[in-house]
Amino acid sequence: MLTLTHLAGKQLEYRLEGQLTGEDYRQGIAPVRQALNDQTQLNLLVEIIDFTGWDASAIWQEARFDLKLRDQIDKVALVGDARFEAWGGRFGRELMPVQVQFFSNLQAARDWLSS
Repeated sequence: MLTLTHLAGKQLEYRLEGQLTGEDYRQGIAPVRQALNDQTQLNLLVEIIDFTGWDASAIWQEARFDLKLRDQIDKVALVGDARFEAWGGRFGRELMPVQVQFFSNLQAARDWLSS
């Protein structure tokens, strides 16, 4: 499940828990499109909690999002335990040409996005 937990200016924060479905992704990403009406660049924070994977529909939705909006995302902060760090680095290098940083501390991630 992908849940928007905070929206302020150009920063959106999400919680990613359990399995991500295509419908979860569509609903979760809608605020990004809305925020881009007011901002030219966005920063995303994703707090990863017990993530178990995504279904094929969610992968397809993410790929479509990456292609359409990747130039409008400036930074992505991923927050979670160490097992997600390698996944986060791959996310940044392979999927989106943005700055991606992994954090184990939520406040450190927020500070980095604000810098």
